[in-house]
This record gives sequence, C-alpha cells and structure tokens, in this order.
Amino acid sequence: MKPLTLCLLLLVLSVLSVRGASLRSVAADDPNIAYIGRFDRSDPKQAVFMYSGCMIRTVFTGTSVTAVLRDAELKNFFEVVLDGRLSVLTANRADGTYALAQGLPNSRHTLEIIRRTEWHGGNTTFAGLRIDSDATLLQPEMSAPSLTGGAQPIPGCTILGSAISNCTEATRIPTWTSTGRWPAS
Repeated sequence: MKPLTLCLLLLVLSVLSVRGASLRSVAADDPNIAYIGRFDRSDPKQAVFMYSGCMIRTVFTGTSVTAVLRDAELKNFFEVVLDGRLSVLTANRADGTYALAQGLPNSRHTLEIIRRTEWHGGNTTFAGLRIDSDATLLQPEMSAPSLTGGAQPIPGCTILGSAISNCTEATRIPTWTSTGRWPAS
C-alpha cells in the first residue's frame, strides 16, 4: 500500500509542477515581434525565413521562452541571442518546439533568432513563441545601433528592413570583420 501512496503523491506533485509552469502561445503576427530581412509573410500567422541573416527580434518578460520553428529539412542552423548571450540552434526536431531558455530571472529579456543557413537548406517556418502565462511581449528596439551590434547610427542612411538605403556617397557603411568587431570609424 505504501508504494501506491508514494506513486500517487509523485503523480500529484508532477501535475502541480507542470501546471505552475504553464506557457501561453504568442502568434507570429504579434505586433511586438519584429522581422528584419526577407520573410514570406503570405500567411500572417507564420513567417518563412527566406535567406541567411534574416532575424526575428522581440523583448519579453518572464522566466522562459520556447520557439516554434518548423524546418522542412530538419537541418538549418540559427543563432539565438538572448540578453546578449549567443548560442547556436539546429532546427532538427520533428515537433518544431525549442526551449530556448528556462529558469531566467523574472524580468525583461531581449531575444533574437537569426538564420545562419543559406536558402538551399530548405524552408524554416516561424510559427510563434511560448512564454510564461503571466509574461508579456514588448516592442523591441529598432534603432540603428541595435541593428548594427552597437555601432553608431549611420549618418545619412535610412534602414529599411535588412537593407541600408538612401545613403549619400560620402557615407561609410561599417563591415563586420572576422574578429567579430566593428572597425573603428
């Protein structure tokens, strides 16, 4: 009888712990998710990464975040930058769910998901996020310094999506170097 009681107790505790960690879904068309680069947005509830360098950026509160990325070939690579910390994600799960972080401090966090693989790696569809049930998504910063890894705003240029355009001839556009730093101006 005691083993049965112990099993029931463990079952109840596991159900309660899962219930306490409930997540809510955030659709890909949430206005607080920014898309930088080329995405197929013909279906507003999902976004298909078209090329390497395409980025999704958002800010969220809470202690965890999960991305829903359906990869046609189960082989594409992504950089995940969470609060300035870089990790690499391989989109190789058939269910398409990737727990990007758990156990974070219950505060504001910045998240970027950047495709590394070229177009021939097949399509990856971003179907949204899952965050804590009491968490919120916030508008991400979209200024020139945030888009250029902390480099100064580019004088005389307008940033449109992932393209820098409307630049005067005298404008020097910084180039990312193999050292991982922007060159001095």
